[in-house]
Amino acid sequence: MFRPLLSICTACLLSLGTTANADSVHCALEDYLSLTDLPGVGYDIDMVGDYAYIASLGSGLQVVDISDTAAPILVSTLLASEDLYSVQVIGDIAYATIDGSDTSGGLVMIDVSDPSAPTQVGFFETPGDARFVQVTGSIAYVADYYEGVQILDVADPSSPILLSTFVTQGQANRLQVVGSVVYIADGSSGVQILDVADPSSPALLGSYDTTDFVNNIQVLGTTAFVSDRHDGCVILDVSQPSTPTLLSHIDKPGWMRSVDVSGSHLYLTTTLPSVMHVYDVATPTSPIMVGEYPLEDHSFHIDISGSLVGVANYGSGIQLLDVSTLTSSSVIGSIGTTNALNLHVVGNRTYIADGAAGIRVFDTSDPTNPMLLGTSNTQDSARGIRVIDDIAYIASRTGDFSIKLVSDPSNIITIFSDFFPGIGYDIDVVDGIAYIAGGWDDLAIYDVGSPFFATYLGTHRVSPSSDVFSVVVQNDIAYVSSGTGGLNLVDVSDPANPSTVGGYNTPGNARHAAVRDSIAYIADSAGGLQIVDVSDPSSPFLLAEFPTLGDHQSNQVEAVELAGDYAYLSMTSDGIAIVDISDPTMPIGVDIPPQVRSARRIQIVGGVAY
Repeated sequence: MFRPLLSICTACLLSLGTTANADSVHCALEDYLSLTDLPGVGYDIDMVGDYAYIASLGSGLQVVDISDTAAPILVSTLLASEDLYSVQVIGDIAYATIDGSDTSGGLVMIDVSDPSAPTQVGFFETPGDARFVQVTGSIAYVADYYEGVQILDVADPSSPILLSTFVTQGQANRLQVVGSVVYIADGSSGVQILDVADPSSPALLGSYDTTDFVNNIQVLGTTAFVSDRHDGCVILDVSQPSTPTLLSHIDKPGWMRSVDVSGSHLYLTTTLPSVMHVYDVATPTSPIMVGEYPLEDHSFHIDISGSLVGVANYGSGIQLLDVSTLTSSSVIGSIGTTNALNLHVVGNRTYIADGAAGIRVFDTSDPTNPMLLGTSNTQDSARGIRVIDDIAYIASRTGDFSIKLVSDPSNIITIFSDFFPGIGYDIDVVDGIAYIAGGWDDLAIYDVGSPFFATYLGTHRVSPSSDVFSVVVQNDIAYVSSGTGGLNLVDVSDPANPSTVGGYNTPGNARHAAVRDSIAYIADSAGGLQIVDVSDPSSPFLLAEFPTLGDHQSNQVEAVELAGDYAYLSMTSDGIAIVDISDPTMPIGVDIPPQVRSARRIQIVGGVAY
């Protein structure tokens, strides 16, 4: 996760990888291979060959034939009245843990040589609530909740033998064995690390205290991925197990349930909302989100086999997903700024409206290494900027409109300055006319045909009692985003005498719009992306909407940029969201690239997002 230091805002440059086509988009709600309803509550899953073995609360072990991933078939059950928390299949034996809160709990061994007729062959009662088991060689390590870790010899599955017990300080939920080290998800005591070189005499090696409640852990090489319930995923360096150190942290809304690692990808599942989040963790200090998959019902634990992911769902049985179409987007450069509010990319230069710092000009011919070319102060906080033919047009907060010559960025010259009534939020310049979104209900208009001698033409009251946040002009129509006043369409065929000809009242707070092919795409804050037909400016109507708020109340749409078949949304909490708009009546979320904190504006140029 990329976190700018303190209050320093950063302009980030993202490389956009190839995105899957609309028929295989992995973020679409309907995009999974199958959803098979099963009795009970699916809690854990292990996929081996053509079968998925489900540990179910209330329905025991369920064996499902997944040879046809589009139509899985339940072939058998065992211990149908028991609560099973985990299952691991090795060879012909399934090792499963049974909850002991109401009845005798522990580790059960099941012969699954014939998946259609599983048979119990052994059992070992543990003193606690057996939550998880991992078998390595002939040794089984059982996470026994309040009773710590039970270590068993299961060389003979019909007659397991207790080798030792290690009582932890918390609640042993799950664990992972790597060589002679056991990493324990120990609930309120964080991560506990044991030396089990001698399984009959385990010893504490180290620990790491988290802020919440550790319920899952996966270790790959020298990196541990820790599910910390409400505090997301903690990523640790465990190259020295005695002294784990923090590498990075992934924060997600909801309750973190499951964590799994396959190759360089980290898979996280949350409930409320139920989502599987996928990160590229090739560099653990900087995890990059490469996909999100909405899940049915409350998701518990997952298993990964190649590009197939199986999810045990609370009330929906087993859900199978294909993750072969993961995209990859990555941050390739960043620009330290004071308060980047807007930008305009022209050729190899990026012009930034940098709030109280005025404007900044960067050479971005090499996006991985942006170079500062020059700066220039403005009367107040610079918010809107457009650059045409080496002339920059800037709208600032207290109604300052300035025009600057930027042909030599090291020596920027102000050639015109004026004050208009209102607050400068945004600006568009078309055919020698500058249109300024002026807050306070007004659209300010200047004739800039001669930039040295610009002429104020006046203001137009767009929408009483709402601020004017942005403006874009096409074919003599100004599309004005007016906050609670929605999108307003203003006829500017005579710029000196503009007139409002139509409007669309959005459900949220219209902050910005992009228009293409007589369709307006409106960044509507909490109202998500609103897609409106404006072919008749006097009668706009809704085509579709794409909600983005979900359960994260602060995650709102600030701006929208169109490129090809996609709309790129600047989000106040999640950086950037991408929506497939190849069919504007059916928008589909396709990818969430690297998180760049709060994004205000975005521009796409040649596969790079600024």
